[in-house]
Amino acid sequence: MSAPWIEGNNRLANAIGDSDLADDTISEGCISVIAKISEINGVVEYYRLNHLGQEIGPWLN
Repeated sequence: MSAPWIEGNNRLANAIGDSDLADDTISEGCISVIAKISEINGVVEYYRLNHLGQEIGPWLN
């Protein structure tokens, strides 16, 4: 998801239930990550997203 999508319509505040925490998170910055589950073996892989919501590479946690 892109930054504008996350910030739009109070999506982050609604997801976490705290608008002050959502505002802090947006102003401090965060890393967008998507999890993908392999249909073949069920392995979960994580990928980092840029501000447009596009995959930019694996996320190593």
